[in-house]
Amino acid sequence: MVTDTASLLKKVRKIEILAKGKSREVFAGAYHSAFRGRGMTFRESREYQAGDDVRDIDWNVTARTNVPHVKQFEEEKELTVMLLIDTSASVFVGQGDKKINYMAELSSLLAYNTVREQNKLGAVFFSDKVDLYLRPDKGSKAMLRIIRELITAQTGKGGAGIAAALQFLISTHRKRTLCFIISDFIQESYADILNLASRKHDVIPIKIVDPLEQMLPSSGMIPVYDAEQNIFKWLDTESLKNQKNWEKYFEKYNQYYQHTLIKSGITGIELQNGSDYLPVLLNFFKTR
Repeated sequence: MVTDTASLLKKVRKIEILAKGKSREVFAGAYHSAFRGRGMTFRESREYQAGDDVRDIDWNVTARTNVPHVKQFEEEKELTVMLLIDTSASVFVGQGDKKINYMAELSSLLAYNTVREQNKLGAVFFSDKVDLYLRPDKGSKAMLRIIRELITAQTGKGGAGIAAALQFLISTHRKRTLCFIISDFIQESYADILNLASRKHDVIPIKIVDPLEQMLPSSGMIPVYDAEQNIFKWLDTESLKNQKNWEKYFEKYNQYYQHTLIKSGITGIELQNGSDYLPVLLNFFKTR
């Protein structure tokens, strides 16, 4: 945890400058076209005309007037963007740098483009539960608060935090929002609530993976932290059995994640910890 105010401000400023720089490169246009005005608000009903989509028929007005009517909608010019950010124990590790530091940079970029488009920005930080809720607001203060909280975040516990965060989002936001879930998704029990949330909100999971999750490094006996039991254990990394169990452990969560997205009809983004995320994000936003 950063305790020195000057050091904290320096780190916040560094990430802010980095986010602005990357945004100016190429990102803003793709973000703008992918998300601005995606919300639709009912305006009025009018008589049906040849060529109108039958899915837009206003059955209540049609039944009352005995004349087919269709609903007309208008674009909402302002979006509310929510960042659901994982701060559980598993994101505080990484083969090179901690995943949480990579997530801080990524979150800052998304936050900067949100405030740049004059949209509202909010965040939910979660570990095994919802730890912090930042109400949606406009302007750079909203972005800087999120950066500061990410920099000062402390290791949380393991658990079903994704489900808790999504349930909180559904309970507190009746209006449709654009929601990024930034997590390593090393947990289960969120399939049903993700499916429900995706019907109400525009949900985009961003999964951060690390080489450590794909192969156990051969380093002899090492201490590992069990977030569920809050204890350290010794692990023999030379053991073939332990290596296979390690791979199976993470593959189980990956399979759950992939099946959940297919079931919910959601397209997510997968990023390697420490990699250049801009090409992946640009490709995703351009194909929306």
